[in-house]
Amino acid sequence: MRVNSFCQPNLVQPTVVRRASTLEPEQNVLSIPRNAHNFYAGMAFDKATAGILAVMKTDQYYKTEEVLEHTEFLRSLGERTNLSSSSTVYAPRGGFNSAVLYGLVPAGKDFISYGLDKFGSPNQVLTGMNKVNGKKETISSVALSYDMYDSVSYSSPGATPDYSTTLRAGLGAISIGKLIAYSKANVTGIKYFNLNQDGSFNFCTHPTQRGFNSNAIIEFQDDMGNQKRFWYFSHDSRKETPAFTEFIKKLKFQSLIVLGGTNFLGPETRSNEIDQVVIPSIANNAQALTDGGNNKALVAELPYCFPIPQGNRIGYAYGGSGDVYYGPASALHTVSKTQLV
Repeated sequence: MRVNSFCQPNLVQPTVVRRASTLEPEQNVLSIPRNAHNFYAGMAFDKATAGILAVMKTDQYYKTEEVLEHTEFLRSLGERTNLSSSSTVYAPRGGFNSAVLYGLVPAGKDFISYGLDKFGSPNQVLTGMNKVNGKKETISSVALSYDMYDSVSYSSPGATPDYSTTLRAGLGAISIGKLIAYSKANVTGIKYFNLNQDGSFNFCTHPTQRGFNSNAIIEFQDDMGNQKRFWYFSHDSRKETPAFTEFIKKLKFQSLIVLGGTNFLGPETRSNEIDQVVIPSIANNAQALTDGGNNKALVAELPYCFPIPQGNRIGYAYGGSGDVYYGPASALHTVSKTQLV
């Protein structure tokens, strides 16, 4: 019987031996050219950041120990599941959950995430940040929301969230807001890029350059001054995207974090997600973690399970009703066996 069928809370953490990647050596695909324009400098982002910090000081939520307790939960979970020593973290379907990824792997340097929405232009993102810091009731959502859209409803407590196109235009504000409000990060840069067909990057190098609002990097420093980067890709795994597939083939990463695992490897996405997630994770000998949900096909392959304590959350599992499944990505061989045989 598989260990995860019990979901035992006191499982001994497995020892992971890192083997060399089967990928061919090559230059770092995550390098950023010096002429990439930094939109955080020279705009009013510092003022918007100050606004968020000011709201935190008056919000009762931040006078409790909940944020600290949740930070500790994520950190200990990252250690328990062998993610803590990773330098590069790949989070398909991670969306704008920058703080959750950083919380799980605080020693990480690069966090790679994708979602359906565009990051938004600098002006759209700045507008989003200003809306957030003008509404006290949204700050808690920005910090800990398991549903990224909660934090852009900009509505009164208890009101039906407004997911209109207008409010969703600058969703990159969520990633920035979470890093500031939840992780106490010092944001230092926002840089935009597009993907070339060979998986390489084309960076925006001038503030008036057009055609850059989908993908962006948030550069930030932790409380020790260590430089880190959150990479957001606007990507739909239901569609054929050769450029993204080529990028992932070249990416070297140590951890795979699948948030929203319920729909992962579904009928519409299975082929692309095997090529863009499962096979690269096995090739990199990555350590995998997912909130799983009721995705029997996915979680059955990962050998370890940990029930989320009451009051904590990760991804889309929360309130003690969800479980976290984890183990070496090599366990996912059977998920992708039709592709690997």
